[in-house]
Amino acid sequence: MYEIVFAQTAETDLQEIVDYIFRVLDNRQAAERLLEELDQRLEQISHHPETHPLVSDDHLRQQGIRLFTVGNCLGFYRIRNDERTVTILRLLYGRRDWISLLSDEDR
Repeated sequence: MYEIVFAQTAETDLQEIVDYIFRVLDNRQAAERLLEELDQRLEQISHHPETHPLVSDDHLRQQGIRLFTVGNCLGFYRIRNDERTVTILRLLYGRRDWISLLSDEDR
């Protein structure tokens, strides 16, 4: 089993997403469903981290960044087999320009 670790950016992303759903959309149940689905997905990833595909962008794929979905959000992670960890890098609304956001962090 792999340990799931959240990068600071992913923690911030998750907080912003949940706050938006809960406060702006005023939909507590949707926020709770998203968190439950995320927990389930992370449990799966901790047991089988290579299940989800590498991203389509060549530069990011070479860095080993993988993609999973949770509701309308995209999650991005990297596996460290030597440490048996999975680092969640970002959680982004699916319509955002994730390639630019992830590439900008690489610089």
